[in-house]
Amino acid sequence: MSQKTFITRPYREGDEEQIIVLLEMVFGDWPRFDLECTKKEHWTWKMKDTPTGINPTVVTETEEGDIIGVSQGIFKWAKIGDGVYLIRKGAELAVHPDYRRMGISSEARKVRKEITRRSNAVMTYNLTSNEILINRNKRKRAEERSPEFPYPIKQLVKIENIDEFMNYYEKGNKVSLFRSWSIRIGFRLLRFMNMVFGLLSSSFSKKEEVELRRIDRFDDVDEFWDEIKNDYNWISVKSKDVLNWRYCDIRGGSYDIWVAEQDQVLLGYVVTRINRVEESHPVGYLMEVLAQRGREDVVELLVNEALSYFDENNVNAVYFTVVGGHPYEKIMYKHGFLDSRIRPYIYYRVYRRLDDVDKFKNSSPDRLHYQFSEFDSI
Repeated sequence: MSQKTFITRPYREGDEEQIIVLLEMVFGDWPRFDLECTKKEHWTWKMKDTPTGINPTVVTETEEGDIIGVSQGIFKWAKIGDGVYLIRKGAELAVHPDYRRMGISSEARKVRKEITRRSNAVMTYNLTSNEILINRNKRKRAEERSPEFPYPIKQLVKIENIDEFMNYYEKGNKVSLFRSWSIRIGFRLLRFMNMVFGLLSSSFSKKEEVELRRIDRFDDVDEFWDEIKNDYNWISVKSKDVLNWRYCDIRGGSYDIWVAEQDQVLLGYVVTRINRVEESHPVGYLMEVLAQRGREDVVELLVNEALSYFDENNVNAVYFTVVGGHPYEKIMYKHGFLDSRIRPYIYYRVYRRLDDVDKFKNSSPDRLHYQFSEFDSI
């Protein structure tokens, strides 16, 4: 058999037509949420029209020009330690089933690293739930292993009707009768324990009158960002341009936003999403909640508002992601969220030695902000 020749290169205008076909072939559907635009428009928003304006997509094609592999990522600004830096977050990696185990991913990695270095990014990081990738990194020698996020990322879930949730869950997962019974009992036990915890925990008292307001765009968030950014050693930039791109461009999806204010000063915000890709079982996501340091009362008000919205829309299950040990974790337990035991795995690679990265690595959980806002899949 003759050796096949492939070309691995950066994205060129027009590649998206074949890229989307490949993503759908590999992942079954892409993206996995309902859209109010075309898939091409969504891809353009996600990969080309980002706040940084950098598109690091890498493709592999045959000599005939057929795209058989794609590696995608998103460049973003993040506050790490005391500085704001350009970093790259890994996104989809897809190889055509007929061309796997031919070194395509390895070649894409080389081009991807070169693009990242040329951009002057200080770090690249990836999020995965793939056990193969997780174990592969953990088995590497210490000097070769990519460092992990300092604390586990926890995925919490609030379920109104456990039996209805399990019926939906079992449609997409092979679950034995014993496993199904165990999960149902486990959820009910956790719910009971959280109820006791909620009864024993006092609510945070309001420090002053707070007004909640629903908005369509972030217009007055930059002062809020300037105030809260130094409370964190890891947090994506929350400027007006970034938040409006992430949540207020319909090409990215449909989100609902509430802000908490006092005397026209922004104290915090919450963002929600209902994924209706399966109309019979809409799924809620508490995408992000963020408030001024010490304003847990504001967080509670925002979470209450979000949960009321989900109730009004008959959403049975609501998900939230948080750094384990962050103060918001306890607040969510008080509001009926349970630990799903799902642990998204984050590993990273640093391209420049920085004291600020050491500050991030040695941070306490309350100084790390990682929620669903960081996921590119929802």
